[in-house]
Amino acid sequence: MKYLLKNLDIYDGEQFLVAHEILFGENKIFEIAKNINTFADIEIDCNKAILTPSLLDIQVNGAFGKLVENFSTQDLLEFDNRLKLSGVLSWIPTILSPNIERLNSIINFVNEHHSLTGIDGLHIEGPWLSQSKKGVHPDVSLPLIEDFIESIDRLSKSLHIVITQDYTKIDDAVVKQLCSRDKTTLMLGHSNATYDETSKLFDLGISGITHLGNGTSSFTPREPGMIGAFAEHHKNWATVVPDGKHIHKATMKLLKVISGRGKLCAISDLMPGFGLNINSKFNFLGVEALVTKNGAVDRNGNICGSTTLLNECLRYLVTECSIPFDEALMMGSLWPRNLLKQNINQYKIKAGNKADFILHDTSFNMKGYCIKGDFKLFN
Repeated sequence: MKYLLKNLDIYDGEQFLVAHEILFGENKIFEIAKNINTFADIEIDCNKAILTPSLLDIQVNGAFGKLVENFSTQDLLEFDNRLKLSGVLSWIPTILSPNIERLNSIINFVNEHHSLTGIDGLHIEGPWLSQSKKGVHPDVSLPLIEDFIESIDRLSKSLHIVITQDYTKIDDAVVKQLCSRDKTTLMLGHSNATYDETSKLFDLGISGITHLGNGTSSFTPREPGMIGAFAEHHKNWATVVPDGKHIHKATMKLLKVISGRGKLCAISDLMPGFGLNINSKFNFLGVEALVTKNGAVDRNGNICGSTTLLNECLRYLVTECSIPFDEALMMGSLWPRNLLKQNINQYKIKAGNKADFILHDTSFNMKGYCIKGDFKLFN
């Protein structure tokens, strides 16, 4: 089956192609041009929509009152479909401060189900965290680092692993060992690390900082902390949660300036509060949380992750933070793949590449998506 999409703009991952057409099928993009005269089984007028690389969310904790680690197979499939409707065709479930039993359980779950969904790996956040910056993470007995490494070795070799810890609490030799692993990305987070400590960790091989500005040391003139170190080390990355609650729009603008182009990635940090009605309560890992119009909070008012989908976060970047559309898009699509050390050229909209992309408007309202050449247009 060959599809011809007409009357659309394309952002191919490098530039805008205005008023172009695209021919694809059999999980391959055949041609991109102003006018395509090749035969197609189905022609569709896209009414000036924008076709772009799909979104990748590297921090998803849960939804509909459950953590991903507690999903049934049906829960997972329904949630994966909901993410696809928001343009997130690839995502990485996150487990919060696990003991070895929980870690092994979610590794088994991911290994068994990733081929059925857009799951691209596993994100382990904690349990080596600063007590003053752990937020709603549970207190757990720290596992032996040998047991931790043995467990993560069981993750499918086809998947990526992101490990967020306060690495000031882990021996340098172990940090180096973890940094040298294939398909493994180490991020510093939930830490009160100083500027010097953060800089040292970057030199050891830590890739960046998880949800910069949340669970990170403060910036002051005499102690720039983690934000200051990020500003100085231009090869390193940071993720942010631009949902309008986790980080002020003025702070977001400042982080964009100090990062330069290409070093910030947007994440949703979706928690079980997503998909629940306002005033609903949910319990995760012993913490009771309430869904409000401003997101989910615990009884002390601490933020319990996000309830905002990634495409809505990208909209916020454009409308409230004055970030250009293409840059906001890249923060949720190709730059996270760079962070994971994937070859982003494979994910650009180019002839010969796989037919994986999304269709939406300038406000990131989704109109359709294509996975492995299977195209779905929304009504």
